[in-house]
Amino acid sequence: MSASLAYFDAYRRARLPANLTQAQRDALGLDERWDRFYAQKGVRFYKDRHWLRRELLELMPPAVRDDPMRWCAPLASDGTGVAVDVVPATNELARMTVGLEAGCGCGSAAFPLLRANGDVFVLATDFSAEAIRLLKSRDEYENQLSSSTRRIHAWVSDVAAPPGDARWAAVEALADALGGLHFVTFVFVLSALEAAQMVAAVRRAARLLRPGGLLFFRDYGAGDLAQRRLDDRGQTDGAGTYERGEGTLARYFSLEEVGDLFPAALFDRVELRHVERDITNRARQGGTRERHAQLQRLRSRPFSTRFG
Repeated sequence: MSASLAYFDAYRRARLPANLTQAQRDALGLDERWDRFYAQKGVRFYKDRHWLRRELLELMPPAVRDDPMRWCAPLASDGTGVAVDVVPATNELARMTVGLEAGCGCGSAAFPLLRANGDVFVLATDFSAEAIRLLKSRDEYENQLSSSTRRIHAWVSDVAAPPGDARWAAVEALADALGGLHFVTFVFVLSALEAAQMVAAVRRAARLLRPGGLLFFRDYGAGDLAQRRLDDRGQTDGAGTYERGEGTLARYFSLEEVGDLFPAALFDRVELRHVERDITNRARQGGTRERHAQLQRLRSRPFSTRFG
């Protein structure tokens, strides 16, 4: 952790769990901080993001496009498969729409998409081993492993890892064989990374996507209520990065920052806008408008060098 964050040490020490000092927290990598987070919060902390179907209509069958929030049955087993949990072969994905969910957590975005479209396959990754363990413990994950058609493969990796990282080799080879992935999602992911890691993650997405492939980004927006609370508590390095109470990072993007993060040399912008919502504080009997997130949809441009 940057030395600039030592400024908050005295403030946060009083709010830390008894078994974790600030010095211990600063020694943890971001992946270890998220491991602790998921170990404490569990698989149900983040609710399934059914709204994602509404934002990714081009990935949905006609019935779901007409009613994106309709109920979709959980993944079930047909009892005919063999539970081999490895990166799928190219022929296994024939006629499938294949995408990457980067920073997948416990699958709160992946499973709503998979339930809605039986022709989607998701490669799901997170740098938190605990998040991946929890995702794989879900009944739906186990069900699809024992079915004739697998739907998701999850593994531990860092989307911001440098090119050539061994944990990405099989997925990059698969993407190359497919001519690129159809889509990549960054849903409340990049804000959890340091600035240089954000750039590296975006470049990996560009290499993985096929020309014209969809990148969907949604993350925290500047002016969010949570940002103002963190400002009031002094939990920022002064350069736009915040540290939450449990030690995970957050960033609150302006539209300009989002535009700069996805350069025109790599992507054609389809849409970039704020998502805002009114929330009511029942204790105070009042409502406030929260600028909750940025929403961006892009199409990949041809990438000059894919892998290697």
